[in-house]
Amino acid sequence: MLTAAAWRGAVPRHFHDGASHYFCRAAHFGESGEKIVPVFIPRSRNQSGDSILMKKLDLSVAILDFDETLSEPFGVLRADTASRVKRLLRKLSLIPVIVSGRPMSFLRPEARHIGCTRYVGENGNAVHAGGKDKYLEDGSAIVSLFSPRRYEVKKSMVEFPGKMLPAAKRLLERAGAEYCMEWNNGRVMIMPPNTSKLRGLEFLFGRTGFSFSDAIAFGNGENDIGFMKKSRISVAVSNAPPQVKRQADFVSGRPYGEGVIRFLEAALPPRGPCIGGLSLLDQ
Repeated sequence: MLTAAAWRGAVPRHFHDGASHYFCRAAHFGESGEKIVPVFIPRSRNQSGDSILMKKLDLSVAILDFDETLSEPFGVLRADTASRVKRLLRKLSLIPVIVSGRPMSFLRPEARHIGCTRYVGENGNAVHAGGKDKYLEDGSAIVSLFSPRRYEVKKSMVEFPGKMLPAAKRLLERAGAEYCMEWNNGRVMIMPPNTSKLRGLEFLFGRTGFSFSDAIAFGNGENDIGFMKKSRISVAVSNAPPQVKRQADFVSGRPYGEGVIRFLEAALPPRGPCIGGLSLLDQ
């Protein structure tokens, strides 16, 4: 039986999404600078037809960052990606939860495309469950300071390129505003105090009965690290920066939604007769 300890290691493990259903510890630079040589670990033979990864670990929830994890750049969720992810999640009996810095009005239709009815927006400050949106903190004092003509202003937070941070800090300091700040792939988010994707997910899980110990998390940004570290299994897509990959249990060999799909496909039972865990159809 595969256990959580068997999947986790002292260094992040990479996922090999080549022709075979194999997991590996791919070439990677560890914390002390040493290069970790690839070591291939075959999947165990699965007589029952259950998903080895999901069933043996009793995983039931898939946490999916949206931008450039599930989507392509600029928040474009391809129709074929959405349909394939939706189908795979159903096959693996995983309940999807999308988490994003996007406003709820943007996430609502995108979530429907993958059959997701629970999602977290505005980098954790907005939570949708039970058909209603809930904002955890009032961000009006922050967003009122910024012009929508220069900044990306949302209901409770503001986002902008990192080069604009000095000007934004002057506005905040002049107003004496309390806020928290996060970087994400070269962009800065200014939010109400104590806001994070992890906090939003904790609030949602408290309302729904979900648990991080039952979750597999997919992400690509610095603001994803908190919930990725708390989840049972974490996967970074290949376009994630090194500091995110170092925190993940696995790194998919593909970027964006294709990286999520390849990992989920490899978690499904092998097709056809197996020898030592390798499907004959995959040779």
